[in-house]
Amino acid sequence: MTTETNETDRVRMYLRTQGERYTFRELWIRAVKARLQLLDSLDGVNDEQAAFKINEDEWSILEVLKHVLTSSGNVAQLVESLANRRSRQS
Repeated sequence: MTTETNETDRVRMYLRTQGERYTFRELWIRAVKARLQLLDSLDGVNDEQAAFKINEDEWSILEVLKHVLTSSGNVAQLVESLANRRSRQS
């Protein structure tokens, strides 16, 4: 629980900081570019390579991708929540 709470707090702080530096449009473009770069970097990776783990304590490429996809929705909700609070404060 503590680790999850710490991670949530870390992500929330990062997003707030980024929100102060960039407009929503700029943040959206940066997020899309990052995901496209991730996909481009995996060009040619086969299923066996994607599932490979150096050891049990490390994540495979496939696990990282699943995490990115899962957390994308959570991050979108957090950004929307932060944006709504910001617009109410204005």
